[in-house]
Amino acid sequence: MLLESYLNHIQLQEGYIFSGKTISVDLDKFESGESNKLIVVGLSGGGKSSLSMHLAKKYNCYHNETDICSKQSLSQEEYLEFIMNPKSASNVKIFKHLYINCFKPALLSNKKEILDGPIFQSYALDPSTRPLINKYPVIILGKSALRSVWDRTQRTLRKQYAQEKYNTKKDIYEKYKRGLILNFKYLQKYLNQFKELRIKSGGNVQELKVPMLDRKGIKS
Repeated sequence: MLLESYLNHIQLQEGYIFSGKTISVDLDKFESGESNKLIVVGLSGGGKSSLSMHLAKKYNCYHNETDICSKQSLSQEEYLEFIMNPKSASNVKIFKHLYINCFKPALLSNKKEILDGPIFQSYALDPSTRPLINKYPVIILGKSALRSVWDRTQRTLRKQYAQEKYNTKKDIYEKYKRGLILNFKYLQKYLNQFKELRIKSGGNVQELKVPMLDRKGIKS
């Protein structure tokens, strides 16, 4: 019992406090052209968009940031609920709506593309989405919840500084707190579930070395 408790504690720290390994499942199928889609999943601030843009250039294909479709297909009230309270009963309906209207059409299209966004939440909350999503190669980012929130906050501050929009310490703290709640309370759990079930579904699992990136590309 003590050993089991210790191992669970280490596993919790690896996902939430310490970054784990970034892995790919069936990436070779995307590289060979057998599959025309590659899904990239990770936490808020985990580097999904930066990696997706880098890979889109590398593989000469389209980058589909499904967050854009998510924002366009939801009311402002639904979108705020979707962002800040992913575990609510109404959000299960929202993620089903997003799967039907955003994720599924993208996956079934003939376009060669890399998709990122909240696909893993739909997968975790709605079992009916899993058979289709399991067919496609995926990259699962290993950046921890704590590091993701820190990087997200720093990126937001740099953007606001460039636009000469300055926040008080209280504003910065609130942004950081919201990010912590989002990643620690909800997203890490859903990402762990996605990772476990996607690996169990079968495929070629490999560790993936991710270069240091920002939205402009590889950092020198």
